Amino acid sequence: MTADDGIAELAHRLRPLVFRLYYVVRRETPQYQLTLTQGSVLAALVLDGPQRMSALAEREGVRTPSMTDVVGRLERLGLVRRGPDPTDGRAVIASATEEGRRLIDELVRAREEFLRARLARLDDADRAAITAALPAFERLAGVGGTPAPDQAATTDAITNAGDDANEEETDH
Repeated sequence: MTADDGIAELAHRLRPLVFRLYYVVRRETPQYQLTLTQGSVLAALVLDGPQRMSALAEREGVRTPSMTDVVGRLERLGLVRRGPDPTDGRAVIASATEEGRRLIDELVRAREEFLRARLARLDDADRAAITAALPAFERLAGVGGTPAPDQAATTDAITNAGDDANEEETDH
């Protein structure tokens, strides 16, 4: 077996596990009827602070008019507010409201509690193996250092904070 074969096998085994863990955490914790994009945008505004529509659009890999629609839906839900950019009156800044921050905080707490309960059921050796693997997973995801080559947005515990039943997963 060559190194490339070993990497291909690792990717083949890792992909469904990562997806399954992600899916189980989402399924077993509150969703709040947010789409993946809405949750990601709200999480970005909570985590990174107010941002221009154009910056949010770039971060999510969509066009600015599409981001304006996403932020408009979040604004109607009372999770985000829009205002003029103080440095450029033509631009709009979006920011999370207190309700938006509370929602993300609650979601993070629920998801971390779910993971704590699952981790508590593992034996010490399994938890130690997961702990030892975390730095490699962080590098793989591009967290806390040089971003992974295909990383479009900051990876964080609250990325994809919300989901919508109509938004199907495609990576099975």
